Amino acid sequence: VLAAYALLMIRGGKLYFRAQTVAFVAGTTALAAVVAAGLLLSHSAALGHIDGALARLGAGPVAPLAAGSAVGFSWSATLHAAIWPWIVFVGCYFSVFIAGEVRRPARTQAIGVFGSLTWALAWMLVVVFALSHLFGQALFANLAAVTPDKLGLSSTPAFAELVALALHHAWLAVALMAAFTVWGFAWVGPTAMCVSRCLFAWSLDGLAPRWCAEVHRRWHTPHRALGLTFAVATVFTALMIYAHLSLLSGMIVMFIEWLCVALVAILLPRVADRRGFVLPPAGRFLGLSSLTWWGLLTVPPVLVAAYLNLTDANSGTSIAHQPKALLLWLGILAGCLAAYRV
Repeated sequence: VLAAYALLMIRGGKLYFRAQTVAFVAGTTALAAVVAAGLLLSHSAALGHIDGALARLGAGPVAPLAAGSAVGFSWSATLHAAIWPWIVFVGCYFSVFIAGEVRRPARTQAIGVFGSLTWALAWMLVVVFALSHLFGQALFANLAAVTPDKLGLSSTPAFAELVALALHHAWLAVALMAAFTVWGFAWVGPTAMCVSRCLFAWSLDGLAPRWCAEVHRRWHTPHRALGLTFAVATVFTALMIYAHLSLLSGMIVMFIEWLCVALVAILLPRVADRRGFVLPPAGRFLGLSSLTWWGLLTVPPVLVAAYLNLTDANSGTSIAHQPKALLLWLGILAGCLAAYRV
């Protein structure tokens, strides 16, 4: 998949965006199928099919989780769960990295950022309603509160997996999961575009090797930056698989990066004045630059999100549950900083 996206994106934007459109349609079709199943399947039959499928895998039943009363409301659980939609929000502004590559960036960014947020929110609400109708809230509340090993599983089934297991026909389940997996592929392109454009800009500013700024003679794309991006992505994909790093685990590095950016925003106006740098015009409030205020306002929510990440058993870098993975990511960050310095 990584190699295919590398070739697609080096060949140019038109071909890549066509492939991305196909992925978007396939993934949306899978979401629509999940909603249809949630509204049309029988509650008892769905649970029976799930338990039958799990029994063949040597795992325990989930029907008792749906029959009992739901785990009580918890602010801790609610806040920890909020990291997932927050990741969706983070992805919604990836389009700013290609603002210079579209014809009308102001219009495109407004539609891209706010449109994608609205689209994601609408589907979240519809999926939650449909699957609460099918399985009941007690199943999801209790399933989230039970560790996977108590069910004889290696991980907690996600909502799409539950729907696939609830289907009577195996080919339908495979088709649903195949279409739903496309959402994972759809993340590859925007993330790679974001990283490769950063490398391209950094190389122009002397912060990355100069050859990252070279563009292909025929397709006019930053092919070297894209190649480097996918080479590094392949290494990290191998780490995710063989070092058993979870999807959320790399977030701890992002929190450290965001805190660094906030610190730069806080200090930059004063350093610029002292060294004679000219910054774009900015307002002042209580004697401080608006840039400094934005940096100060950024710190508290990032610290809260970092705390949730470090205390969530499902984050992959929990201090109590995955300390080795946390140390590994911090080691990766230190190693990357050293390589960058060299």
